[in-house]
Parts: sequence; structure tokens; C-alpha cells
Amino acid sequence: MNKVLNKKIHKINQTLTIESKKEQEHAVFLLSFLLPLIMMVAILISKHVFPFGDKCILRTDFYHQYLPFHTELHNKLKHFESLFYTYKVGLGTNFITLLAYYLASPFNILLILVGENYVLEFITVMVVLKIALSGLTMSYYLVKRYDTSSFVVIFFAIFYAMSGYMGAYYWNVMWLDNIVLFPLLIYGFENIQNGKKPYLYIITLGLSIFCNYYIGTITCFFFIIYFIFYNILKEKKPKEIGINLLKTAIYSLIGVMISAILLIPVFYAFKTTASSDSTFPKTAKEYFTMIEAIGRHLPFVTVENGIDNWPNLYSGVMCFPLITLYFLSKKYKLKEKVCYMVLLLFFLASFTINILDFVWHVFKYPNSLPCRQSFIYTFIILTIAIKPLLKFKSIKIKDVTKSFAIPAVLLIIVEKMIENKKIGFYSIYAALIIMLIYFILTIKYMSKKSNKNVLLYVVILFVSFEAFINMYQTSISTINRPDYMKNTDIIKKMVSNIKSMNNDFYRVERDDMKTKDDGAFMHFPSSSIFSSSAYADGSEYYKSIGMEASTNAYSITGSTPFADTLLNVKYKIFEKEVEHPDVLNLRLIEGDNENKVYMYQNVHTLPLSFILQEKFIEEYDRTSGNPATVQNNFSRTLKLGTMLSKKSVEITGTTATFKTDEEGDYYAFVRDKGIKEVTVTYPTTSKSFKNLNRGFFIELGYLDKDTDMSFRNDTNDDQLLIEVFKFDFSVLKKVVDKINSYANYKMISFKEDRINYSMDVKESGMCVLTLPYDKGFTVKVDGKEVEYEKVFDFLLGFKLENGQHEILVTYVPEGIKLGAIFTLIGILSLIGLYILDKRKIINI
Repeated sequence: MNKVLNKKIHKINQTLTIESKKEQEHAVFLLSFLLPLIMMVAILISKHVFPFGDKCILRTDFYHQYLPFHTELHNKLKHFESLFYTYKVGLGTNFITLLAYYLASPFNILLILVGENYVLEFITVMVVLKIALSGLTMSYYLVKRYDTSSFVVIFFAIFYAMSGYMGAYYWNVMWLDNIVLFPLLIYGFENIQNGKKPYLYIITLGLSIFCNYYIGTITCFFFIIYFIFYNILKEKKPKEIGINLLKTAIYSLIGVMISAILLIPVFYAFKTTASSDSTFPKTAKEYFTMIEAIGRHLPFVTVENGIDNWPNLYSGVMCFPLITLYFLSKKYKLKEKVCYMVLLLFFLASFTINILDFVWHVFKYPNSLPCRQSFIYTFIILTIAIKPLLKFKSIKIKDVTKSFAIPAVLLIIVEKMIENKKIGFYSIYAALIIMLIYFILTIKYMSKKSNKNVLLYVVILFVSFEAFINMYQTSISTINRPDYMKNTDIIKKMVSNIKSMNNDFYRVERDDMKTKDDGAFMHFPSSSIFSSSAYADGSEYYKSIGMEASTNAYSITGSTPFADTLLNVKYKIFEKEVEHPDVLNLRLIEGDNENKVYMYQNVHTLPLSFILQEKFIEEYDRTSGNPATVQNNFSRTLKLGTMLSKKSVEITGTTATFKTDEEGDYYAFVRDKGIKEVTVTYPTTSKSFKNLNRGFFIELGYLDKDTDMSFRNDTNDDQLLIEVFKFDFSVLKKVVDKINSYANYKMISFKEDRINYSMDVKESGMCVLTLPYDKGFTVKVDGKEVEYEKVFDFLLGFKLENGQHEILVTYVPEGIKLGAIFTLIGILSLIGLYILDKRKIINI
């Protein structure tokens, strides 16, 4: 009887223990989510971020790209527009590529719930939410990996969510989903190696690549290394390793296939971008020493997100003594410690050596935002650091003392060794002080008389305080929200007004361009773009005719009236009334004197599609390297004269002067690409022009007769090789009339991925659309599909004979059908795998 009773009592105790453990796990998960959430909200409040003030967290690419692209996605979702294409950036572009890199987060479907004026706030909320979710997923991994419900897990969840990586890159909103998913992905990967179910791995891998293929690819690179590391660590036999390799390959393939609907179109599109260019480094070099890289672990170190290669490695001061304690402890096998040491050293080498840096970043050097894989290193550091705390009862005071003393001494030595200005002395002293506090709390905790629960809560609060202060000091910069949003609603209204007056296709540009993606932000077709998916040919073409272009951007900056005419820029928005608009061939359409916003129409603009003679295309020379010559060759080849007449300039070393001989529209061009900045002095003011090494015209604007102008090279001491030109609108009119005489164009209808128009062709030739050439287009003339080609190495063109024709141009991203098939196969494979497993037909 007693035995039966004892068994029942034991079973009840076991049940209570399990329930208690689950409750504690839930508390750990909740706090791991809530504490980073509360800290981030507190930072936003303290920095007066809207709605707690008039600031916002826009910065860098978030300012220039992410908000405009999210706004365009919001517009498409709200109005059920095609996700295949958009005219609102870069003359038109494949929207799937923008979606795949910037916008594929599943959370973005919630955009339909917010008003357009609060897309910025939506993204801000998503940043905070994803940081908090990172804490949650990290705690989940640690609880499951180490089979613990200890509250010490919260320390490391906080440090993962509030790491230096997050501090540097929180505004790269499209990466954050991958940071959230990574702990789950690792746990799923480890499950496979341990003979457990693969579903978590397959789903999270598919999601990771879907959300952002770039960081997803970096993660896949890591798994190649981690597979070797983990199987050695777990002392797997060769047969087991072979089986694990086969399983991992199969499950990885299914996960990749699930993401194929975006991945395959991106693969095709990537070949057309400048980002596809990569040359493997011929020699190895070191950016900085490993000691300097380790210094990046310190608190309050200025985060790096520019062109320098410094990693952002802050993961909590607590990790210094804990990592030391781990490697000093005899409770862990030497083989395990060697494996971890090799892994950490490999990552440190990846930060410091150019070849490894090149490989990690998908065989291309990042042009900013260095060490994008460092979140993985932070994760590894934290998974090592927790180990001693999970066996803390068996640790002696002398071991604790050593673990604090050794890093303290090393930090003092490091202060003398590191000359990097981005690691201030205050960072080292702050680390020493924080370590001292942790040491006191640890010794107090080890005391028999201490209230361990209270001390544990104190440590959680101090960890939160440390992470909060570090994030506050090094991250979350702000700008004035009203300044960014200034005149946005007015411009949108003006754009809406001209849309109601036009059945035709046209483009709009802002003279006071806030970003190169203003079109996406304010809903107008634009000829400018700043995106990693920008067409490489676009950059080359824009440079050739004197407009600004770089690796992943090209814009209307530097455009002459000819460039505006050719690219169908029918309307321009100015922040002040244009003087002598009649001379500049501009007509005021609408003005707002109170807010200083004015919309003008270009009097002479070519339509979206026009005819050029094939003989002209063959004879037109665009190879001179001087954009004025390239533009003049256009009108000269048509035998219509010179659009840009060269004026006499007196060059004296680093300065130059000239005097206008007649009123008109003037442009200057610096021939020396080594000169980046020039100051132009007008009679009553001066203006600085930057980035001139990108090869664009300086738009001097309207100048009266006998105006004295001067230029100064502000870059170096080289001679200022500058040319000045006056634009001739009479020649431009002849060019437009000549081209329009070849055919009569009429728009029938157009949508984002479908254009239908007619052409009454008088002279056979090449029908040119001012859309970037892309293999995703299908062109039908009178119902029959025709082949198309590149015109000027960039634009879309096809041959058209005399007569009346109806033309239909549709767009489906190249590879998306194939991608959809593979995604379907991936999903069906996952479902099939689950069914076979449930029915025990196969043993997973």
C-alpha cells in the first residue's frame, strides 16, 4: 500500500516539476521578449521619436531607399497593383527584385492596416518588434539547446537582441527577420544532426532566404562550416556524418526550393546589375589586427556602418569573464574548447582578412555596412558564455576571481596596444567598472546568506541597464520628421492633379530631390533610382549623357533639357518659382506660394515610345567620354546642329572664370574625374557641387548676359579642367519635331505591367521605349510577338515597319514561373515528408 502511495506521490511531484519548469520557461520567454521591447520603446521616447516628439529614426539607406520602397509596396497592396513592375523608380524596374531584397518580410503584409502617412511609423514599430522577437527566439534556442529554464537565459537573450550588430544595423529593416530566425534555424539544424525532426529547419531556412536572400545566403555559408564543427564536437562517427550530410543536403534543398519564387527571379535579375561584378582578390591583406577586432566587443564603442571594415561585436561585458571561465574550466572537454576556439578565431580572421571578407559577403566587397555576418559570431559568443552559468553551483570563488581578473588585466594591456580612435579610453574603463559590478554581484550570489532570487533579478536589471545604455549611446540616431515629410502631401496632390489631366504616360522629377527614390515615396513615374537592383547599363548610359550615376544608382541630377526630353520627363517640381521660364521652355502648371512648391511642364518632351531610323542608331557616336559631345552627336547625326555650344573659359590653376555672352541655360562639366567637389560663385551667391567624379553636368541654370562666373577646385591642387556650355532650345525643338515626324504615337492604356499603345509609322525604323531593357518583357505588334533588343545599350527597342500598328508590352519577371514551380515542389515535398513521417512509411 505504501509503495503504491509513494509511486503516486512521486508521479505527482514529477508532474508538478514539469509544470513548474514549463511555467518558468514561459516566464523566461516572456521576459526575453518584453525587456528588449521596453528598452527600445524607452529609447524612442527619450529621443522624442514620433508620436513622442517630432523626430524619426530615418538614416542612410532607410532614409533614401527603405521608406520609399515600403511606401510603394503599401500603395500596391492598397490598390491591388501588380507586384511585377513599377514605373516609379529608374524609368521602370523589376519590382520583384526590390521585393526580394528590401520588402519580403511577412510582417509587411500588415502595411495594408496603416495609413500612407504612417508607413514610417509602421517600419519603426517593426524595428522594435523584431529586436524584441530576437530576444525571444534566442531564449527559445538556449532553453531547448541546454534543456534549462533558468532565468540566466534572459541575460543572453537581451545581449543578442541589443547587440552591437543590432545597434549598427537596426535600420536595415530587411535584415532583421533573418536575425530573428537565426536561433530557430540553428536549433532546427542541430535537430537534424541529432536525428530529430527536420521541419523547423526546412521552414526557417525557406523563410530566411525568402525574407532576404542576401543574409540568407550568408547564413547558408555558415552552415557549411557549422556542419563540420558540430559533427566533430558531437564526436559523430563517419557513417553518422555521411547520413547527416545527406539529410542536411535534402532538407536544405527543400528549404531553398520553398523560397525559389523570389530566389530564381533574383538570380536572373542579378546578372543585369552592377552588383554582379566581382573580382576575386589576388593577394591577401589584413585590415587590422585581431586584438583591435576584439576591442570592438567593448561597450560604448562607436558603431561602424560606413566604408571602414570594423565589425560590431558588442555582446555584453558579462561575456568577458564568462568566456574566460569557460576556457579555464576543467568541466569541459579539451576537444570541445579547441573546436570553439578554432571557430571564434576563424570568425575574427574573417573580419580582418580581405579574402575571407570577400567570400563571406557573397563574393563581393560591401561598399559600406561591413562584417554583415558578425551577428553569427555574436550568437556563438553568447552560446559559449552561458555554459559556465548553467553549471554555476560547482564553480569555486577562486575560479570566478580568475575569470574576472584575466580579462581585466588584458583590457588594461589592450588600452596601450590599440590606437584605433573609434575605441575610446572610456570604453575600456566602462568595461572595467561594469565587470567589477558583475564580480561583486557574483560573489554576493555565492554567499550562503544571500537571497539568490533577489540577486538574480538584480542582475537581470543590471544587464538590461547595460544593454540599454549601450544602445542609447551608440545607436538610434534621429532626424526631424517634419523636415523629411515637408511638402509631401502637396506634391502628391499636384501629381494627382496632373494624372487626372493626362491619359498619356509621362515622368516627373523634383529639382530639389530629397532622395533618388522620390517617385516611389510620392507616387510619380520617375527616371531616378538608388537600389541594389539598379541596372548596370542604366548607370553607364546616364553617365554617357552627363547625368549622375554610381554603382547602384542613377538619377536626373545633371540632366539637360535634351535628357529630360529623351526620357519623357514631362513635369518638374521646383522649390521656388523659375525665373524666365519661357527662355527655359517651361510652363507653370500649378504653384503653392505659401509652401514654395511649383510644378512646371517641359514644353518639348518626346513620348514614351518613338521611332529612330536604324541608320541613325548605327551612325550615332556615344563613345567620346564627354557628355556634351555625346548629346551634340545626337542632333548632329540628325543633321540639325549643335544643342550645347562651348563657351570660352579662362583656367588658372585650381580656379576658372568665364563671362556669358548671351542669356540662356548654362552647364559646366569637369573633365578630371579626380575632382569631386567644386564651388561655383555667382554674382550674389555661391554653391558647392559634390560627387562630380560621377561624371555629371553642373547645372548652372539661367544666366543673364554679361554674368561673371568663377569655379574653384575644392578637392585637390590639380588644374581645374572645366568646360562651360549653353543649351540651344531651338535645336532641341527641331530634334523633337524630326523624331515625331517619323510616327504618330497614341496611348491606349497602361498599368504597372502592361502598356497598350498605337503607332502610325511614317518611316520604318527602330521603335524605342524609354524603359530599361529587361528579358521579362513580351512585345506584341498587331497581336504577334516580336523580338526586341537594346537601344543605346540600355533602352528597349524593336523594329517597326510603315503603317498603323497596335503594340502591347507586358512584363513578367524572368524566372518567376520557374520559381513558382520550384516553390510548389518545395511545399509539396515538405507536406509529403510530413505525411510519410506521420504514417511511419519513412523514419525521419
